[in-house]
Amino acid sequence: MSQGFDPRKLVAGVFPHPVTKIQVIETHISWVVLTGSFAYKFKKPVNFGFLDFSSLEKRHMACEQELRLNLRAAPGIYLGLVVLVESGDGLALVDAGDNPEIADVVEFGVRMLEFAQSSQLDRQFEAGLLGGADMDRVAATIAALHESAAIADAGQPWGDPETVVQPARENFRHLYELAPNEGETLDQLKHWSEAEFAAHQSLFRQRKLDGRVRECHGDLHLSNLVRIGSEILAFDCIEFDPALRWIDVLSDVAFLHMDLAVRQRADLAFRFLNAYLERGGDYAGAGVLPFYISYRSMVRAKVAALQLLDEGLPEERRHGLDQRRELHIRFAHSLIGAAKPTLVLMHGLSGSGKTWLSQQLLECLPALRIRSDVERKRLHGMSPDADTHSGQGAGIYSDAATRHTYSHLLANAGAMLSAGIDVIVDAAFLDEGRMDSFVQLAARRRLRCVIVACEAPLPLLRKRLAERARNGTDASEADLGVLDSQLRGTAAAAVESTARIVRVDTSQDVDIPGLCRSIKDCRHG
Repeated sequence: MSQGFDPRKLVAGVFPHPVTKIQVIETHISWVVLTGSFAYKFKKPVNFGFLDFSSLEKRHMACEQELRLNLRAAPGIYLGLVVLVESGDGLALVDAGDNPEIADVVEFGVRMLEFAQSSQLDRQFEAGLLGGADMDRVAATIAALHESAAIADAGQPWGDPETVVQPARENFRHLYELAPNEGETLDQLKHWSEAEFAAHQSLFRQRKLDGRVRECHGDLHLSNLVRIGSEILAFDCIEFDPALRWIDVLSDVAFLHMDLAVRQRADLAFRFLNAYLERGGDYAGAGVLPFYISYRSMVRAKVAALQLLDEGLPEERRHGLDQRRELHIRFAHSLIGAAKPTLVLMHGLSGSGKTWLSQQLLECLPALRIRSDVERKRLHGMSPDADTHSGQGAGIYSDAATRHTYSHLLANAGAMLSAGIDVIVDAAFLDEGRMDSFVQLAARRRLRCVIVACEAPLPLLRKRLAERARNGTDASEADLGVLDSQLRGTAAAAVESTARIVRVDTSQDVDIPGLCRSIKDCRHG
């Protein structure tokens, strides 16, 4: 830190509030001083090349950046810029707004709300306290951050293909040196990564043109998420290198998805990913996900390998880092041999349980899902819970609007399948021609198509629709009149021989793992 300043020697009288304890946590780039109610983060005077905090001015600027970036998603945690100054009685910590004379400044820092480390989501995960609803909350938090984030200008390098691939190549350069025993695996991974990049260069360019390259979080994993009351907040954005935060929003999302998947919780990983995609509708970019998921895993492998260079590490810590490095390399490698994806089409009358069942399937298979009820409204600028006041066959439910909706679903299903991940299309598919378009999409790509036909007794269908109408919380606006129209006007859609059909009686308890096995058996049949 600044000459003569050691955070470990701070005393209670320095702080402008009561102090119940003083505890100092050290990382390789900062000190965090805990006082009971508030935490104070100070930058170390270090220069690692990729970050430079070597001067007081640079640390001041970094603190301002940290505050600006983190106020976007965690205003309840980041409380302001503080200055440690020389006073007549020694050191004193004051708000930066008091504008002390520069000659009096010892150090700049950030005041934060102190929270228990047990509230961080990595600790919550280890304690078995994370569930699907938490993933929905995280998705809402990150989607809101991305929606309001600044968009990269065309003249900036962020998001250009070469800017995207360079960090991935740097990972391999470091790991070849740090993990020479992994050479063959790294060769395979590097070849796959370069092939993925080459295959999607035009999509990377389009992502930037579409405004999907933004000033993101940059370090979005479980350790940087915290439960505060009923909210889950993202904190500790990357402030020291703009190249690491001016990224594709799906690179940000891929980090957390990977962190959950590598912990053997693909169900939570896909719950989060689907909830995020459904909020913003960013299905067209799904093809870049495998590249980014692999890249994020290799980042973690590289970080673990770099930490192993510390000769003073305790043996237990060294063993843990060695395992982490190997785990992340193995996870990235597992993406290479993934099976071809399956296209799953939900099918059935209104109230037959298609959306409920598809939610279970996306976590179990796992899969990406796109919903006709949500996308129909999105195409008309409406939120999923909006009341459209459209009658049967009118407004957003006209024949033209329905054709547009299914065309949109088809295009996005194709984009999602290019990610090599199973895809679920949640729609009624009561028209034979519309289903056939999706079956043929799978056939052209030599992929398996499975139709999950949801069935239930008519009285139960009516009961479910009546209850849904009373609750008013579902994207679907189908009511009893719609059901009656479906019953009068259609029968089950015909199924091409290239598709398999699995029938599910949703009036009974559904064996979800068994159903997933049936779908996967169709894939291999």
